[in-house]
Amino acid sequence: MQEGLCEKISDFLNAVQASGKDTIFALDLGGRKVGVAKSNLSLKIPVPFIIIEYKNQTDLSQKLKTLIKENLVGGLVIGLPKEDLKSKFAKFISEMQLEMPFIFEDESYTTKMANEMLSRAGMKRKKRNEVDDKISAQIILNSFLQKT
Repeated sequence: MQEGLCEKISDFLNAVQASGKDTIFALDLGGRKVGVAKSNLSLKIPVPFIIIEYKNQTDLSQKLKTLIKENLVGGLVIGLPKEDLKSKFAKFISEMQLEMPFIFEDESYTTKMANEMLSRAGMKRKKRNEVDDKISAQIILNSFLQKT
């Protein structure tokens, strides 16, 4: 199985398929928390999953590794806020040694979109702050899955 950054969707999908695992996670990385959404590649239905709160990169790495193992994840779709941060994000993910393929997906305005959607649903600001990161991850994953 290919590990590390995949530049092409086809390479990513082939690497996930080679892993024998059909589940992928999307990550909306933040400074203190990470929103996670998941999907099965055969069904292509992104679902908001969990928000991981972390103290440092080691803490995040350990929590992600546990979730990946428990959920039989074959690959990661990482929200990328700006193209010029690609190498920084790739280094960050590689340093966590998650040992799986990952690909970047544009995450521009996903938090804003998530908050607008939750606001229209009548959710109060405090509650929106508790779930907006995993909804953002769902939007990132949905955007990626529409290309496959």
